[in-house]
Amino acid sequence: MNVHDFFSAIGEYYAAGFFFAPNESYLLRSAYAFMYHFTQAPLLPYNGTKLYPVGAGNIYNPENKQVYYFFYPHTHATRRIGGKDAFQQLMDKAVEANIPCTGQLRNAVQRATQDNAFNVTFLRGWTHAVINYERILTEGLGEYERRIQENLSLDPDFFVSLMSVLFSLKKYIGRCETMLREHNATKLADVFHKMASEPASDLYEAFVYYNFFWFIDDRDSGGRMDAILEKFPRNGLTDDDIVALFRETWLSYNANGAWHATFSPHLPWLKPAMKAQVGLARPGSSVLIDDETSDEAWNVIFDSWLGGNTNPSLYFKPNYAKDLSTVWNVEKKDYGGLSFGGCTELMIMGMSNVGSTDGDLHALEVLTTTPLGKGSFDDFYSVFLRSIRQKAQQVVQRCEVGHEMAALYQPNLIRTLFMEDCIDNQREFNAGGARYNSGLIGILGLTNTVNALVVIRRAYRGEAPFTVAELSQALQDDFNGHDTLLAQILAMPKFGNDNAEADSLAKQVIHDVADAVHSQSRPHRTYIPFINLFTTYAYKGAYVAASADGRHAGAPLGDSFGAVQGTDTCGPTALINSVTTPDQSEYLGTPVFNMRISRDMLTSPENRQRTKALIMAYFHRGGLQIQVSILDAETLRKAYENPQDYPEVMVRIGGYSEYFNRLSKDVQLEVIKRTEHSLQGG
Repeated sequence: MNVHDFFSAIGEYYAAGFFFAPNESYLLRSAYAFMYHFTQAPLLPYNGTKLYPVGAGNIYNPENKQVYYFFYPHTHATRRIGGKDAFQQLMDKAVEANIPCTGQLRNAVQRATQDNAFNVTFLRGWTHAVINYERILTEGLGEYERRIQENLSLDPDFFVSLMSVLFSLKKYIGRCETMLREHNATKLADVFHKMASEPASDLYEAFVYYNFFWFIDDRDSGGRMDAILEKFPRNGLTDDDIVALFRETWLSYNANGAWHATFSPHLPWLKPAMKAQVGLARPGSSVLIDDETSDEAWNVIFDSWLGGNTNPSLYFKPNYAKDLSTVWNVEKKDYGGLSFGGCTELMIMGMSNVGSTDGDLHALEVLTTTPLGKGSFDDFYSVFLRSIRQKAQQVVQRCEVGHEMAALYQPNLIRTLFMEDCIDNQREFNAGGARYNSGLIGILGLTNTVNALVVIRRAYRGEAPFTVAELSQALQDDFNGHDTLLAQILAMPKFGNDNAEADSLAKQVIHDVADAVHSQSRPHRTYIPFINLFTTYAYKGAYVAASADGRHAGAPLGDSFGAVQGTDTCGPTALINSVTTPDQSEYLGTPVFNMRISRDMLTSPENRQRTKALIMAYFHRGGLQIQVSILDAETLRKAYENPQDYPEVMVRIGGYSEYFNRLSKDVQLEVIKRTEHSLQGG
């Protein structure tokens, strides 16, 4: 028995294919991995739904027993359970299957677990994407087969790999069809029969295709689903039917902790999509707002928020569109693909490879390690900025190495097949085959940094009731024994209150940090900063020393781009004026802006118009994105103390919606601190 036979015998089909021809290129080996998996792995169960699959389930790890399987961010994943490494888990599976693995075979299996493809250390972060659902649904797999066949002689290794994946995928679709017929799901089975070679022809088929290929891309992001659905006739589907189809789609998003779907307010799909999402935190739905958005669409949005759902978030399409060509070299003909993947990461649907959390630049950590010494504030700031630029260079260099490692060892053939222009360029997705390639660099602790610099500048200029030396000592002591100085710091201006001193400094700092990242772009990859701390702002502060904004050592950071939690005390208009003073277009990746508002802002037509005007004022001042939660602090405190009584309470956290009781206690406390804004507050 060889390694390939061993993996087959214990049901590790993906690995069995990968080691079928171990001396071939990683490209071909990955193709064989898909072939073995698609032709032999168990199918997900069918439960009588209109779509298939529905609910929790990974087609690449269908029973959660695979040690090696496909995982979309980089391609190959290794499951580790109970502290056991891959080899230990494989030996356990061999014992369960009564497969002897000793001597030379055992040594060979152990060497296989050390293969570079499964063990390369990535120096970058997550990679979301939106595959070309539109082309899949409107042209069908038969057209993909034709395109590959006509180019086969140009690069046999590349195109044989793609053809192998496509062939095995069609076999998998056939297996699904057979299973569905065994369950008497004739209508659904008929659609799967068609899916193997032909495009969808009506709205029901479009939903079936979309849902299935979303699972094939391992449940990532959906892009402009509404623009795709708009191309297909209803053929008798009622409004209730459409809501039911959205509901099954969203149940899968929610059960799998999946990501983003983007909607236009001018198409008829927003209302049924939001109706179907009641009680579900995922997907992170968003709307591309513009000046022509109707009151009807606004009311759909407001009704969703008022009903306890923190979806959808809002993006101002004109502000993104005016900068796509300058920030990311996107051609105007492709602007219609503007969408978002993961939480809020900028994507061009079906055309982009975005290292959506490629790396982090921790601005506050850099600030706290910049020594407070003699000289002027300008001298101090120059040292800080030089360190920021050095850090940006280091982060991007690491990301570049990570991208190179992915291209060498982790080919992603699903995305190579379904992303423009990989086939035309004859280049694999991770090797730069997509039309638009970028890396997003997350900026951490930025608003804390602004607030801290206000204090530091005052101290240097003699405008604070303490000296630079006294401030330095207080920071070293984590403010212990410096209660008066700490109170003086907390009373100083904070970003988010329309304060000219804080906001002008914020504009400068935020520009300088963005410029440090933009300057690291390469001809083959654009690096774009973004501000979205997800759920990380508690532990990303855990290792950072005390900072001059009054934050204790190890305390959480500010949440994404708005004011530090609880420091915006002058009302929503003041907050909006502050966050639009910097040029947000420099952070096109996206600067996530969380706002908690009171229910009274949406409970009457008059207040809805005022709230709409407030949001549009934010957008017209240059705002890119806003997301809203409507929950009072008392409800959140009750959910904190008795989570079992509040299972469906949702909040916006970073760039997505999450059930409050799934958050860590540290993050929950930070959410509770957020200021609740009302119309009476400005």
